[in-house]
Amino acid sequence: MKWKDITTHSHGDKERIPHWWKANLETIDLRVGNKHIYVEEDKWIMHCEKFGFDIHILESDNEEDAKKEAIELVKAKIREIYAELDEAK
Repeated sequence: MKWKDITTHSHGDKERIPHWWKANLETIDLRVGNKHIYVEEDKWIMHCEKFGFDIHILESDNEEDAKKEAIELVKAKIREIYAELDEAK
């Protein structure tokens, strides 16, 4: 899966280090990052409001693992939704 750097930087930032990425998906807004005003500095978090993840702290400790973990959490949520729909038949 391709990811796009969506980090916003201040004008005074001397180093432009990416901290936020967005998955290249058409129907799901999945974002992963490690900088947020309400979260400890070295924690990785994800946003995917469509599936109820808002400032969800991840267990991962690096960029690649955080992206993989976020994808797996979204897949698990989709499986839950499918199971619920199957029971509703």
